[in-house]
Amino acid sequence: MIRRKHHRPSKLTQKRRKVFLFKIGGGVFSIIALFVGLVYVSQFEEFNISDISVDGNSTIAEKSIKGIVEEKISGKFLFLFPKSNILLYPRTDIEATLLEAYKGIKEINIAFEDLQSISVTMDERKPFALWCDKEVIDEESCYFLDEDGFIFTKAPSFSGNVYFRYFSILSSDEHVGQQFMEKTEFQEMTFFLLSLSDIGLTPVALDEVDDADYEMHLEEGGKIFFGQKQNLSFVFDSIQSVFDSDEFNEEDLFNLDYADFRFGNKVYFKFK
Repeated sequence: MIRRKHHRPSKLTQKRRKVFLFKIGGGVFSIIALFVGLVYVSQFEEFNISDISVDGNSTIAEKSIKGIVEEKISGKFLFLFPKSNILLYPRTDIEATLLEAYKGIKEINIAFEDLQSISVTMDERKPFALWCDKEVIDEESCYFLDEDGFIFTKAPSFSGNVYFRYFSILSSDEHVGQQFMEKTEFQEMTFFLLSLSDIGLTPVALDEVDDADYEMHLEEGGKIFFGQKQNLSFVFDSIQSVFDSDEFNEEDLFNLDYADFRFGNKVYFKFK
């Protein structure tokens, strides 16, 4: 039987192994020390948020906004790092929470001011028109729309035509936070309605009669019918050609019951 000789590692190999293990141990120790140091430093008051400024709010209470921010920066990450640390605070989460809580906020930005301060700057949605639920026939069924057709808050009761009114039915029971029309479609409708004033008409409300037709109410008392899928430029040109014609005078406008523009070049009238 041949016995194999077992060679002991040379002194050089043993030395290299010790150096390697020492480096590994030193690296692990450095990482642990750095981590502990970061945890320790993150607790310093000099690096933690103690002041929150709010700007741009007119309808939303500053106290309410600060309350949400303070709640979001309370506590710790991993039970170690304070969420109020100026380098660690959850800015994106705070912005998302405020936008979800207050639909009246259109845009919001949270920025660093100094090592202990942040600023919350917002752009609030402004009332542009009213959306009213056709299924609830009273003044309490109306909500504010902004210029993009977004429903952002309940509206108080208004007498007269302070705001233009849109009447329709939405599929969602929760109206606030819904888009009444797609933004581009709503802006095109707004331009169409404003253009009517150039030919002496004053629209005050638009009613979605069904899935196909609109019924526009005029301040003068009459109504104008047109299709939801009709080109608004074509509808405007048709309305202008009729109401600007010599055959149609101001007295006719106030005696108008309705004018129907849903049938191409044929226009049907009814007077009171």
